[in-house]
This record gives sequence, C-alpha cells and structure tokens, in this order.
Amino acid sequence: MTSENKNIKNIQISNDYQPNIQSISDEDKITKKIIKSIYERFMNETNSNHMHNSFESLSNYRYVPNKYILPAGRYVRYIDTSNHQDMPLKLGGFVLNDNKYSIVFKSAGGCGRIVRLNKRHCVLFIYITDAEHIRSNLQN
Repeated sequence: MTSENKNIKNIQISNDYQPNIQSISDEDKITKKIIKSIYERFMNETNSNHMHNSFESLSNYRYVPNKYILPAGRYVRYIDTSNHQDMPLKLGGFVLNDNKYSIVFKSAGGCGRIVRLNKRHCVLFIYITDAEHIRSNLQN
C-alpha cells in the first residue's frame, strides 16, 4: 500500500427519505388520525376550528414523521404546536433544505421569504404529487 491509499477514508451518506406511498386512501386515513390526535389532547374552541380547517386543507397531503428528511422542492405545510391553546395550520412553502432537525423553506405567501423551522415544535405534512398518485394507482 502506498501512503496515499492509507489516508483514504470511506464515508457512508444515508438520507432517510419517507418510503413511497402504497395506497392514497391509507395515507389519507393516517393524516386524519394524526390531525385528530394532535387537537384532541388540547381541545378548545380555537383548536376545534383549527382541526376542522386542517381536515379540509390537508386532504391531498401526507403526514411526515420527524425522523424523515423532506426532499428539496416539495411543498410542505405544518401545524405549529408551540402554543397548545392555539395550534394553527400554517401555509408553509417549498423545501430548500432539511438537516433532520430543522427545515428551510421558501414561504408560499406573497413575499416569498426564506423561513427556518425547528421540527421539534411542528407536525409536518407534504403535498402528494401527481407522480405519487400515478405510482400508487399502478401498484394497486
């Protein structure tokens, strides 16, 4: 071995992306179950309104556990759980970066600002794309 080869080290890069969707209806049930479990523990009038709004707004979204990395370019929305008495569904935006602990996204609002979000205080939902709908239909 040459001295050059002794200094070479291998690194393993692993990105923990969420597995592909097997069934759109199963994902919809999981999303509704998660929304219900978030709001039921801290139910008041405000959170009841937020829960009904979340059911309507997240009909084509998929719940993403915090252990998974969000792919760049995907549209994400989230429920802010930092104040248990008022947990609204936020507009979100397009993911720019995810380091497993926080995400950076470009806001979907009119200003298009860059936002850094700590994953600890939010529940994430990612938009189900047309390609995922097609892939799911072809598998079934």
